[in-house]
Amino acid sequence: MSGSTERRAIALLLVAALGQACAPTCTESCRKLTRCGLNNEVVEGYCVESCELQIAEYQGASTDEKNTDLLTAFRKQRACVVSTSCDDLELGVCYDPDVYPY
Repeated sequence: MSGSTERRAIALLLVAALGQACAPTCTESCRKLTRCGLNNEVVEGYCVESCELQIAEYQGASTDEKNTDLLTAFRKQRACVVSTSCDDLELGVCYDPDVYPY
């Protein structure tokens, strides 16, 4: 890998990491769903794993093609889940048909 290609790859990774740093973690959003009774505690670990796999997929883990729009939508959905009341979550306030529910 040439120096400029390597620097570009590092820059892209940093941008992706910074974009995700502003969003709640999968653990935080899944914990909120569990507290609201919308996620069984037994499957909270599955929720986190599914959420993290979804982020990896949107970052291009299996296709080497990052889907920035879906990554942004999923980040916004996690932020919505963490900041929304349980009653509003039950009403589907954070539902986004473009991203998979986790």
